[in-house]
Amino acid sequence: MEEEYYRVDKYLDTFKGKNYGLIPVKTNGTQLNNRFKNSEKWELIKEERNIDERNDNQFDIDRGSNLTYQNIETKNIVKVTQERSRSGKTLHWSFCYFFEGQADF
Repeated sequence: MEEEYYRVDKYLDTFKGKNYGLIPVKTNGTQLNNRFKNSEKWELIKEERNIDERNDNQFDIDRGSNLTYQNIETKNIVKVTQERSRSGKTLHWSFCYFFEGQADF
């Protein structure tokens, strides 16, 4: 049985743009994920990509990913879920903390 999480923080990142360019409007979830990724105190222990594979004439669609970070010193766990819209203009982030308190970067 999986351990219960203590807290969940949810963020909605939005982008705007036409055709090939996307301009970030609000990217709080992406910024927090980058803090975990670039921190020396946290390591990525598991990554699952959700990609819809299409036939030869179409691009594969990136639906998001599931990431698990672990603190090197305290062994605290944070599970991150990212869901991406089909257009790529919206990202839904969920950060599930399996410990009390704030994450130390």
